[in-house]
Amino acid sequence: MFDFTLLSRKKLPFWEILLIVYLLTVYLIPSASMGSTILLLLLLAYCAYIVFVDPKMFSPVIIPLLLIVFLAAAYAMLTDASSIAEDVSNRELKRFISKTYQYVTLYFPAILFVRISRIATPTQKKLFVIVGNALMVYVIITTWLFLLENPEATRHWQDFDENAEQDVANYYFVYAVPIIISAVSIFMLKFRGFVRYASLVLAIVGIIFLVNAQYTLAILITVIGILIQVFRHIRSTLNKTLFILGVLIFAVFLPQILGYIIGILPTGHITVRLQEIRAFFTGKGADGYNLNSRITLYGDTLVAFFKSPVIGNRTLGFDGHATFLTVLADTGIIGGSFFYALLVTVCKRVQRYMGTHKQQFGVIIMMFVMMGLTNPVHAALPLGFVTWFLAPLTIQTVLKEDPQYVQALEN
Repeated sequence: MFDFTLLSRKKLPFWEILLIVYLLTVYLIPSASMGSTILLLLLLAYCAYIVFVDPKMFSPVIIPLLLIVFLAAAYAMLTDASSIAEDVSNRELKRFISKTYQYVTLYFPAILFVRISRIATPTQKKLFVIVGNALMVYVIITTWLFLLENPEATRHWQDFDENAEQDVANYYFVYAVPIIISAVSIFMLKFRGFVRYASLVLAIVGIIFLVNAQYTLAILITVIGILIQVFRHIRSTLNKTLFILGVLIFAVFLPQILGYIIGILPTGHITVRLQEIRAFFTGKGADGYNLNSRITLYGDTLVAFFKSPVIGNRTLGFDGHATFLTVLADTGIIGGSFFYALLVTVCKRVQRYMGTHKQQFGVIIMMFVMMGLTNPVHAALPLGFVTWFLAPLTIQTVLKEDPQYVQALEN
């Protein structure tokens, strides 16, 4: 009889390496996407295999999946399946499957990260880091070139289906870029010489891409993430105090600085977003795509939650644009408890395998939460993949881990 324990030793088999690389492309490359049902079945089958060959993976795999099932059931029972045509049969079941797919794909990368942390060799980890980041850079460049010719495309991404073959990413991919920039900023602070300057250039290029993509909140979240990483790196109390004062002074004069930049730039889509940020900090404007409108929308979502805090509202009647808030308004405390329990469970599991680097990863978690509080991220495959797999694996691999700590986890 074949010894299946051979598959769980300290090395991934070749076929599994190929599968993981394929999943990288599915998560990041638009033209590699597959049907939701097929992808869900593939991920669940892979989870079953992981548990079978490595019984210690039972808890990291089964607990999140159970929480997802309970959360999907709460959506199916407590909300209207308004996104499914009324003449379709078994709408509740389809709603359940849809939500299961969304949250399995969003959090599966955390399971994959634990699997690779336990089993993969250092060389195999480096392979996944190189391939994953190369795919990120490729899609950023491809999408950026498209945006230069179609600056208003990000408003609705009407042409996403047609441009998928050209590997032009949709707005869910843009959500993932701030996480990568935060990880890059860690290397900028930890290393010297070429690595530091290369990381600085990549961070600046990433921010410029976000400006071209016209995602104001993503820009703000990126800046906040970088500032926190820099603050954590400062050792002296005096320097920390001076840094905080400098940030406060910069924030006070930010409207004037933005006004000057807007004045010297040619009118275009970049200045539109800069004007939006400036309007937000000066308290002006309340329509269109500006931040004040979004904040009003978040407030309306919270009001809806307090109207029915236990079982939620069967339908909001509007798009709350914030997964971490709308889940409470939609399903109340019942669904929200499963949702946040899932988030905490996955965070703790990934942080455990980050070891001495879990503080660096903590900033990435904070950015993920901020993204979920301000954007609809429940179906954001690239964001989930970068947050729970690519960023932590990159940090773990590049900064390296204490071998004694890794051995303790395996035992």
